[in-house]
Amino acid sequence: MAHISRENLGVLHEKLSITLDVADYMPSFEKAVKQYSKNVNIPGFRKGMVPPSVVKKMYGNALLADEVLRCVDEQLTNYLQQQQVEIFAQPLPLQTQHFHPNVTRPSSYTFEFEIGLKPEFTLPDFKQIHLTKYEVDITEDMVEDYIREKRNELGKLNPVHAVETEENVISFSFITPQEADQGAGKKEFYSGFEKVSFFSDEFRKQLVGKEKDTEINTSLPQIFQGDNVESIKAEIEKNKTFPDVPESFIFRIVNVYEFVPAEVNEEFYKALFPKKKIETEDQLRENIREELQAFWQKATERKLENMLLDYLMEKVEMKFPEDFLKKWLKAERKKDDDSHEPDEEFQHFLNNLKWTLISNKIFNENQLQISIEEIRERIIRDVIRRTNFYPTDDNMMAMLNRYVDELMKNNKYVESIISELVGSKSLAWAVTQIHPEVKKVTRQEFLSLMKTKKAEEKV
Repeated sequence: MAHISRENLGVLHEKLSITLDVADYMPSFEKAVKQYSKNVNIPGFRKGMVPPSVVKKMYGNALLADEVLRCVDEQLTNYLQQQQVEIFAQPLPLQTQHFHPNVTRPSSYTFEFEIGLKPEFTLPDFKQIHLTKYEVDITEDMVEDYIREKRNELGKLNPVHAVETEENVISFSFITPQEADQGAGKKEFYSGFEKVSFFSDEFRKQLVGKEKDTEINTSLPQIFQGDNVESIKAEIEKNKTFPDVPESFIFRIVNVYEFVPAEVNEEFYKALFPKKKIETEDQLRENIREELQAFWQKATERKLENMLLDYLMEKVEMKFPEDFLKKWLKAERKKDDDSHEPDEEFQHFLNNLKWTLISNKIFNENQLQISIEEIRERIIRDVIRRTNFYPTDDNMMAMLNRYVDELMKNNKYVESIISELVGSKSLAWAVTQIHPEVKKVTRQEFLSLMKTKKAEEKV
């Protein structure tokens, strides 16, 4: 009978040694030889009539190696299951000896494996977690801002004679001085469309009063300011037909426009809420308030979820077999050098692993479930996010469903989707178990909280 022993190598890191005696693998080896003799084709023998002794002589060492390895894998799997050993990933074989079985001299073989044990931990009492749930006050100023933004989105550009204010919009082109008199259509090496306020302070002053087709001798540093100089230069140099930006060139005003915001009328109401019948501005404002309320409620709910996630990641204590995990990552990525996982990347890996363990524990202990419909719905959302493919009719929807059917056959992909759903459903459930203190804040106060959080994450 195989002998299995365990030796501690470090924190949640152990070595498993499995010793196989001849009696552990020889019966199955003899069976494998007989089966092989029935199927092998060897000149001079009829198929199925090859003596086992001939098979052993010609293929015995290879068959013995296969059978020993199969046997040790079976012993390892059975041991982990029977002892209920919770491990990360797969056991890593230790290259401690050369394995060269000889069918004429069968003997005992010892194989060693490293394993990383999953940590034991306890979840906090969710009802004792004290967090703050923010509620954003919807004000008339917010409604006015919303209307102003939508009027600008739905506004239009009217051609005007000349630049009058920094709010005017111009289309323009750059042409080289050498080509300025060589005819239309061959002078331009860059074109753009911007508000006058986009340009540098000095150049704005030059533009005021200028008409369509006006040409100004200038350069990039005179036209733009800050990072815009380098970004425009890089954009021009991407053009293989004109790789170099001249030090000076001619800036030509192609057209001048005045931006006119959309009027607040029935057409505007329909554009904002096409599925609702809105006849007055009061009704419009009420619908805007409801939309803003829904938007900020979702934002504050996400904030609460993130706060709870941060709390769990900080308060739930957990150790990891870091040495084992680094070796396992290296083996997975098939690195053949001695380089190590960058500390920052490895810490990110541990954080993800920690959340996976926490969310799985929440999910399993509270008997949460995931349906096939939820998996399909998440896959559809993932496909739309990655491809920007939005089905607009039945044929396109059928095409999307066929693609999703194919993705559902990809076990690895489906497992990743299920992992995402376990995380999101576990966190959503946990939020329902806490009793946060409600605090009303202004929009600006809430945005400041979000900015503070992002700044902390960068530090």
